[in-house]
Amino acid sequence: MYFEDGFQKPNPFSPDVAVSIDDTFSKKMDAIDAHVSQMYEWLPWLSGRLDAVPKDPAERKALMTKQRRGASGRPCGRHS
Repeated sequence: MYFEDGFQKPNPFSPDVAVSIDDTFSKKMDAIDAHVSQMYEWLPWLSGRLDAVPKDPAERKALMTKQRRGASGRPCGRHS
């Protein structure tokens, strides 16, 4: 369930291997979706967008999946 962050000190992120998760992406989204308080309450609150989180669980998961689908492709493009 790794997501790259901006951590730089003392050792910035430097990938050695990139593995496609296309076949297991939905399982990753199921796992992330299970962390309701972190994904749909705490993180949106920290970023000031709690009011943008849908109340319906299916809508929340669909929005999170759409956002993560774009975010998951960026690290490989940045480090290839």
